[in-house]
Amino acid sequence: MASVLSNRNSASALTHINRHAGLLAQAPAWMERGGSVDLTASTTTSLVAAGDIPAAEALARLLQDGLPASRITMSSDGHASLPHFDASGELISIEVAPLSSLRDRGQVRVGAAADLLFLDPGTLAVSMTFACGRHHLF
Repeated sequence: MASVLSNRNSASALTHINRHAGLLAQAPAWMERGGSVDLTASTTTSLVAAGDIPAAEALARLLQDGLPASRITMSSDGHASLPHFDASGELISIEVAPLSSLRDRGQVRVGAAADLLFLDPGTLAVSMTFACGRHHLF
């Protein structure tokens, strides 16, 4: 998979980086240049078999590499962002809202659309969420 680093500026976020080991491997260099990364929380068994790295595992790797948690996000895009790959495993399409256009996201404050993930400290697996004003247990 071709590097995406040359096509982005340091104010951008690389999204869905756990969809492919090659993308996840680029996270340290990207973050050293001031960028942020987003992990996709939604996946399927077949996507994991094809190379997806589950979000909890990818997050653990990034934190073990000493990368700043303040520039790592995790999202599901309402499970609407599952990518489409061609027969050789190359990404052919995905719909992602740019991080910069989501002005009411990323903060826990009055008026913000806060979707929160609570992770198990031992495994980093999602244990519960608050999304759209509702509490969800896993």
